[in-house]
Amino acid sequence: MRVMDLAKRYRVRPTALYQLMYDLEARGIINPERFKRRLQLQPFDIAEIERELQRRGYSKAGVKGD
Repeated sequence: MRVMDLAKRYRVRPTALYQLMYDLEARGIINPERFKRRLQLQPFDIAEIERELQRRGYSKAGVKGD
C-alpha cells in the first residue's frame, strides 16, 4: 500500500501522513525500508499508522474498493 492510498482512505494530507510516519519512526514504533526515494511499508507498519491515525481522531472514509 502506498502513502497516497492511506491518505485518501483517511482523508488526510500526504504531508501530515509523512509527519506522522516520521514521529512513529523516531519513537521506534515503525521501521520503514527505503528504496531509492520511496518508503516500503510492511503490513505491521501500515497497521501501526492506521492505529495512530484513529487515535488522533481520523476515521476511514467510504472509498470504493474497501
